[in-house]
Amino acid sequence: MKRKAAAIVLGMVLWGTSLAASAAVTWPETVFKWVQSSSRINYYFNQQQICYGIEKDGSINKNILIVPVLKTYDDVQKQDVIAKRRWNMMSIDGFGDLVIQNMPEFKDLIHFFDVIIHDFNFKNILRNVMLPGLVRVNGTHKMQVKLGMFPSLTDLSVENLKKIEVLALVVGHKDSEPACKEKGHDNSHNLVPGFKSIPFNFWSNAESFDWGYMAGGDAPGSTYWIPFPPRFARSCFFGYFHISPPFSFRMEGYLTKVYSHLKIHLIQIIIPPIPPWFGGVTIPIPWLWANSYEEPYGFCKWPGYDDDSKGKEAWDPTKHANLPENLYSPVQYLKKASYYYNSSEDFANDIDNRSIMIGDEKVFICDGVTFVNDSLTLPQMKVQGRGIIVATGNITVNGNIERVEEYNDGNPTIFSIVARNGSVMVGPSTRLIEACIYGDRGLQVTPGTDLDIKGNLCINRCKRSDIGGNVTVYYKSKHCRSSLLSMIRPIAKYEPTRYYVTLSSKISSFKFVKPN
Repeated sequence: MKRKAAAIVLGMVLWGTSLAASAAVTWPETVFKWVQSSSRINYYFNQQQICYGIEKDGSINKNILIVPVLKTYDDVQKQDVIAKRRWNMMSIDGFGDLVIQNMPEFKDLIHFFDVIIHDFNFKNILRNVMLPGLVRVNGTHKMQVKLGMFPSLTDLSVENLKKIEVLALVVGHKDSEPACKEKGHDNSHNLVPGFKSIPFNFWSNAESFDWGYMAGGDAPGSTYWIPFPPRFARSCFFGYFHISPPFSFRMEGYLTKVYSHLKIHLIQIIIPPIPPWFGGVTIPIPWLWANSYEEPYGFCKWPGYDDDSKGKEAWDPTKHANLPENLYSPVQYLKKASYYYNSSEDFANDIDNRSIMIGDEKVFICDGVTFVNDSLTLPQMKVQGRGIIVATGNITVNGNIERVEEYNDGNPTIFSIVARNGSVMVGPSTRLIEACIYGDRGLQVTPGTDLDIKGNLCINRCKRSDIGGNVTVYYKSKHCRSSLLSMIRPIAKYEPTRYYVTLSSKISSFKFVKPN
């Protein structure tokens, strides 16, 4: 997809192609401090090597401060490398796929119906309602998503076959779409391959069919005579097989699905007879044409937008209505905090004090707002309660985070991780995060990591190349809302039970000191 996109979600959200790498490139936050970013480069100061300038005679010049800078390149430059590697048929192993499972899992539906049948209590039913999620990708530029087919002819594992998205071309076709008019479709995409035997004419019309993205180039109208299954990081916003659509059946975003329109010719090259010793021969030569086309992402019958002008304007990230609900400034979170920590180390030292033993497990109790005025590292932990952890910088997750499903007479755990001014960075040992996640600067996943997020995902900036591992988001509606009012956007941000505005015994007051 395009390089820049702001993404928010109830069910989830994200976007494009990923960074090729055989190992994760990391740097300690205690050494490198993020300073600023341009559209191409992130800048970090090396705090351990800051020093005064040295004159030629060896004396120290205190008027000069030398600050070593680490630069990391953003998606624009990375995509150049990716494109060149693809063109040269080089490996891009390590690029992560993104799958959004908007529909409730089967086991969650079974539990919900069990509550209805065996414990018919209106309060419990409301607690356990499992609704599909919504998918939003904010942005004013068109973003292309290539429909997955076969990742390669040598990798036909079940895990990869689940990412085939041809159903996006099957359900409900609209012949008013520009790409469809150009191909002369009547009322549906044809997915059944066919071929035509033709003497000599390589450019003759043949029966065509549509498949997932099988050819190079950007849509619309790219033409290659030999289609091939390219390797690319797939973004399946409607889940495996494209059968887990969001609540609205539509993709909220200026996204298009790119697919291939194929024709197969069997060209007959006739060599005439040469009497008396050669009777002639017909040599069949397979010849293929492939064109790439695009349509609004999702099912043809329920497009996300009717025309390009609406697509450009509807999800403008600068519009207040498109901001995520229940998102506050760091100072507002600070004012609402039940627990305040000046550093990640202070938080780590207090985990035992805020934990209880449930059976043989230590469970961290998180109610209200926990505010960490620093970048934060979260260890492996199990969480219970209705609260959020907010960090002003990056949040690094170095172990699985699980939640207690229910507590206190059936209340579901509602737990959020908010990197208010940074990224959520997932280490190689993390395979599961059961939480609602917000990352202002995106989600970064170590290449080769298979991560399941069971909750929701909301990021303000999407650099698709940062998702180096395979990420699957399972939307868990009952763990993402404190009531059904959370699903009603105009009033959700004012929901009174979302935050606990209290001061614990650890904090009697806050004082803001003005800089000199």
